[in-house]
Amino acid sequence: HTLIQDPLLNYPYGAINPNPPLYQWSVAATGHLLAPMFTADAVNHLSQDQVATWWATEWAPVVYGALTLIPIYFIGKWLFDRRVGVVAAAFWVFSAEAIDVTGLGDSRHYAAVLFFASLAFMFYIRALQHFRGEGNWVTSWKNGSAISSGLGRFFRERRVAIGYALLTGISIAAVALMWKGFPYVIGTMFIYAGLQMILDHW
Repeated sequence: HTLIQDPLLNYPYGAINPNPPLYQWSVAATGHLLAPMFTADAVNHLSQDQVATWWATEWAPVVYGALTLIPIYFIGKWLFDRRVGVVAAAFWVFSAEAIDVTGLGDSRHYAAVLFFASLAFMFYIRALQHFRGEGNWVTSWKNGSAISSGLGRFFRERRVAIGYALLTGISIAAVALMWKGFPYVIGTMFIYAGLQMILDHW
C-alpha cells in the first residue's frame, strides 16, 4: 500500500502517497533488523517487529539530522575554510528545520531527504573542484585514435572527479526515491554550476 494508498495519510480515510517509498522501506528494514533487541508489547498487542519499527520510526529522523552535520561542515570547509564549515554546521544544529524534521516536530522523511541532498551537494562541489584544470583531452574529434587516446587520458587524469560525480548521482537517486520534489535539488545544482563557471571565468 505504500506505493499507492497510505492508510496513515489523511487518517482515518487514507490518501494517495505521492512520495516514493525508500525512506519507509529503510525504516521498516531497520526495525526488522533491530527486532531481536526488543520485546513484544502484550498490553498493546504489538509484536517485536512492530515495537522495533516504532522506535526506528522515532529515531531515524534524529539520526539523519545529526548525520547532516557532516556534509554541511565539509561544504563550508571546501568552499571557504574550516571556520565557515563549523559555523554552517552550528547554524544547522539550531535551525528550526533541523528540529521540525525530527521526532520533536513532524517525524517524516524530510530529515533523510536533507541528509542525502546535502551529501549530493558536498560530492558535487568536490567533483567540480577536481574537474578544474586543462580540459583539452581530445585534440581532434575527427580522428578516432585521437578520441580514444583523449578519452583514455581523461578517465586516467580525472578518476577522482568521476568518482565524486558518481557519488553525487547516487545521492540524488536516493533523494528521488524518497521525495517527489527531487528536481529542486537538481535545479539548484545547475544554478550553482552556472554561478561557479561565471566566477571561474572572471
